[in-house]
Amino acid sequence: MLTLQEGVIQKIDMPSGFELNEETRGGMGMNWLRVYSPKGVDGVSISLFYRGAPELVEYARVFRSLLKNPAVVFDDSDGPKDEGAQARVRSIQSCLGNAGNNQITNPEHSRFYLEKIQTIELCGRPVMAVQGYFYGPDGQVDNNYMGVFFDATPDDREACRIEEIVFEAANWDLFEQYFAEFQKTLNSVRWAKS
Repeated sequence: MLTLQEGVIQKIDMPSGFELNEETRGGMGMNWLRVYSPKGVDGVSISLFYRGAPELVEYARVFRSLLKNPAVVFDDSDGPKDEGAQARVRSIQSCLGNAGNNQITNPEHSRFYLEKIQTIELCGRPVMAVQGYFYGPDGQVDNNYMGVFFDATPDDREACRIEEIVFEAANWDLFEQYFAEFQKTLNSVRWAKS
């Protein structure tokens, strides 16, 4: 098991057999990305990502407001015509990173199908959990996705910077095979004192 610290995460345990296979630092803001995958297995990753740059004020305000109360923000199984849920998705579009380009915010050109967004508490901190999948021009699923987004600067009233923990798998079998390991990783998080 690999234990590490990054950003507002004081401690997180990666699953046994996972190793760092990509690391990027700098660029836009003070962003960083660390991608971990099981040794010898293609198509599965757990990533830690800090965007560095603050979110646009209007999106950040709604994101922070939603984090205050655990609730379902959007659930595709509620039907495509839930206008309130669609408005909430549009109001946090940039906060969702790549998942923000979805069937609600960009119906004609999206490459992500958003299944569910909910705010939950993770080890004592409010987070936004996002589930869905990326698909190619042919409509076939490229990557199954579960992301957890959290405010890395909750005490900064001027700027909201977001960190993410993301689990991706190239097919549903791999997603199901490694999902329990991802859940254990999430449950291992200990937050740095803010």
